[in-house]
Amino acid sequence: MNDEKRQREYWAEGMLVARFKELIDRLLKHLRSGSLTNFFIPKENLFAGKASEIKGAIAGVNDFLKMLRANPETLLM
Repeated sequence: MNDEKRQREYWAEGMLVARFKELIDRLLKHLRSGSLTNFFIPKENLFAGKASEIKGAIAGVNDFLKMLRANPETLLM
């Protein structure tokens, strides 16, 4: 994301919650598709051979999001 969004205003303090949400959404998108390209080697899928672990990761991220929605102050502790 930092490579795509280089403008300073994207990373201003008031935008960090939006960037965090975007990061989580991107993680879920990549987990669901089973594909995450390596930044340095774009032809390499970092999730290759990890299909069984991806389901658990999706569940973990979903649980994390549920916890955040119920109690967003948790991140501040």
